[in-house]
Amino acid sequence: MNTLLTRLLPEAPRKEIEVITVNYAPGAVDAIHRHDAHAVVYVLEGEIETRVRGGTLQRLGPGKVFYESPEDVQP
Repeated sequence: MNTLLTRLLPEAPRKEIEVITVNYAPGAVDAIHRHDAHAVVYVLEGEIETRVRGGTLQRLGPGKVFYESPEDVQP
């Protein structure tokens, strides 16, 4: 993980925005998790499969975006 930007949000005390890059090895799988935050993911290269609990599996390639709410859980 590489942090590109972190900013406090003055209109929302104790809240911040963080922009990061994450690299996954081919075939890598994340454990069940949630972010307790809004997450917007932009795929730079390669392909990713993602799903939040109760949703359908999505396969996303370069230039594609998905969103996770603080309540979403990645199964």
